[in-house]
Amino acid sequence: MKDKILDAALTLVAREGWTDLSFQEIANLAEVPLAEVYEHFPQKSAFLLALNEKVDRFVLKQAEELSEESGITPRERLFDLSLTRLDALFPYKNALAHIYKDLWFDPLSVLTLAPG
Repeated sequence: MKDKILDAALTLVAREGWTDLSFQEIANLAEVPLAEVYEHFPQKSAFLLALNEKVDRFVLKQAEELSEESGITPRERLFDLSLTRLDALFPYKNALAHIYKDLWFDPLSVLTLAPG
């Protein structure tokens, strides 16, 4: 269910931008109760963290498969994983472009993403 809500949010961000993202519209598009959206994503920045986790899971799965291949150098493996990450992010290209542009006006989300 969390992935369904995340995908709905990213679809809306691609259409309307990060600043105008509405939890009610996300609930409507995902066809879930508004309370469920808030249960998984209590604030907008939680969508960014969830996307990062989703992409990380995909890349780690690919890394396991690459580690089983013999004859591939660490450099080739790193290159392949870098491309895998870009491939995983590609479906969200339009949403990420809006997020990047709009984050300048949402310092709370930026702080949430800061390491540490």
